[in-house]
Amino acid sequence: MSKIDIPQLIVTYPAGCGGEWLAYQLGLHDKYYNEEIKVKEMENNRFRLKHSWRSRMLDDGEIQSTIWTERPYDGSQDWWDYYNSLCEKNGQQLVDTITDMIANGKPRFKIPVHRSHEGWHDAFFSKLFTEYKIVIFDVDQNDDSFEQFKSNIIKKIWWQDLSSHYDFDMEIVDKWKKHTNREGYHEIFGTPLLNEKAISQIYYKMDLPINYTDMMFVLYWSQYQGDARKAIKECMSQLQSKWDSEHLQQYNIDLPGQDTYRVSYKRLIVDREYTEYVNLCEFLEIEPWEEQKWMDTVNPYSDTDKDQFISVSDVEKRLYKRAEQITGERYDK
Repeated sequence: MSKIDIPQLIVTYPAGCGGEWLAYQLGLHDKYYNEEIKVKEMENNRFRLKHSWRSRMLDDGEIQSTIWTERPYDGSQDWWDYYNSLCEKNGQQLVDTITDMIANGKPRFKIPVHRSHEGWHDAFFSKLFTEYKIVIFDVDQNDDSFEQFKSNIIKKIWWQDLSSHYDFDMEIVDKWKKHTNREGYHEIFGTPLLNEKAISQIYYKMDLPINYTDMMFVLYWSQYQGDARKAIKECMSQLQSKWDSEHLQQYNIDLPGQDTYRVSYKRLIVDREYTEYVNLCEFLEIEPWEEQKWMDTVNPYSDTDKDQFISVSDVEKRLYKRAEQITGERYDK
């Protein structure tokens, strides 16, 4: 099989690093530039890349149903043996689909920069291209940037606006399926605490704006049969799992056989060290922008993250407030 001669770049990162923003900026450099590369700037300094071949296949479930494993990545031979067995069994259909999409599909399928939270699952695709580089964001729990990282997770995920009744309903349905392995709109709204009438009553008991934190509380409040304290505890556990050692350790483990480079979240985004960006460009074999141009790019992004700081205690206070609004009962910590 002849390889596809379009250099590919995957930025893999734990949520909160700005990996999607970085992928977009790198995509504006000559080597990766494609006129289809676009980004949508959203609330709370979030960015969303225009969909490429990879994101299309992820949305369609083709990757998850073929070479995806729920086993946490630990870099062990057992993990890779299992992953490679999935690739050997199911990989050819992905190869055929991707090859056809890039050759004959929409122009956006030729976009060469991608974002991923689980870059180990992307290792298979390196065999398809003449060049395939993976950039991994490194987060150090022991340095002074860690609180900023935690705040980013909160505001970019747990503070997403769901004030629209429709958005609130649909997000609950989506998360219900993921957290309980149950299927469909009718399944969730057939449960005792989340029938269609109840969800409207819950929605209107909360003052606006309503966000992802509120939705997660309602989800667990229903799952635990109206036990508000248990729901709050589960929400906090889910949030903190996004920055615990076990989760972040996955990004510190090598991806054998892959062309990878680690970039420091602290040095690149928080401290804005130009040399960190230049070293990344050297790995990618792209011409770095002049220092002033790079600083004019990174400063607004980093300043916004710094200025919009939301703490863990802010989340907990909000959860107790929602518990009181929904149940009509007083809750003390």
